[in-house]
Amino acid sequence: MDITTTTEGLTGAERFKQTYCFETEPINLIALGVTTDDQRQYMFSYTQYLYSESSANPALEDKPDAPPQRLEIHFTVGTVTIVGCGLEPLARAVQKGELKSVWRLTKKSLDPNSKTHVNSVSVAIHQKQIGNAPASE
Repeated sequence: MDITTTTEGLTGAERFKQTYCFETEPINLIALGVTTDDQRQYMFSYTQYLYSESSANPALEDKPDAPPQRLEIHFTVGTVTIVGCGLEPLARAVQKGELKSVWRLTKKSLDPNSKTHVNSVSVAIHQKQIGNAPASE
């Protein structure tokens, strides 16, 4: 594949987002930026990080061609679910507090050396139980 023709006319940031599906920084970050499949953007504070879980994608039982891996990143306020393949670098970056942002690639990565491909990113926000809150006067 000729990368120059597929990225022609794109800014450096646009080219980066089409080539890769995550970004890291070699420092402890304050927040993880997430862009979901519907293009909503979220920021999750690493101070609210609880745990991560890597597993096989349960969709494989029904769809053999589904992406093979799932990574769930749990925060006190919500859960980020990433589905794809080669997700180990993302899990390691979360462990170190170095995962800066993640998004879904709309097509195959343009980097021939990349083994990581994010097919889907979703967020579930944990709603507070409003019924238990005291009434305001």
